[in-house]
Amino acid sequence: MKNILMNTEMTKAILDGRKVQFREVLNDMYQNCYQIKKAVSGNFQCRELIGDEDIWMTEKPKYKNGDVLQVVEEYEMCMSDSSEDELFERDTNIFLKITNVRVEKLQDMHVQDIKKEGIQTLPPTDGYHSRFSNGKKIFIEPFPSFINLWNKTAPKGYKWDDNPYVFVYEFERINND
Repeated sequence: MKNILMNTEMTKAILDGRKVQFREVLNDMYQNCYQIKKAVSGNFQCRELIGDEDIWMTEKPKYKNGDVLQVVEEYEMCMSDSSEDELFERDTNIFLKITNVRVEKLQDMHVQDIKKEGIQTLPPTDGYHSRFSNGKKIFIEPFPSFINLWNKTAPKGYKWDDNPYVFVYEFERINND
């Protein structure tokens, strides 16, 4: 069994049944591909022009259909002897089974995908795109909300505006009996 790290907000979204999908950036060497296709093996083939040569490379997803993952929750805690929050991890009793894997450019996602990522939005009430609640910015529309979350967690070079290739993993929550 493999582990997958999720923050508290996304762990709650899984428990609420809102999160059934997550994304992971492809290896850097595959970001210049101009064609990607899924092989029968479940791996993905990437076509790239290097110099005058047209080359096919294979990228293996971290998770495959049928893999069972245990969620490890990452959470912040303010320590009494420190003014800064510290990050901790803890195992959960949440298990996910991968049901589908695909590759796409990050910006090719649809509103339905954002909802499957567990993003909650608020109905517009005053014409603004976001509000503040308990000191946190809450977006009303799905795309700004997802873009904000993605850009907070993605490393440099893989932000929304960079539009990297990503693995899209769909899953279902299961009991690990």
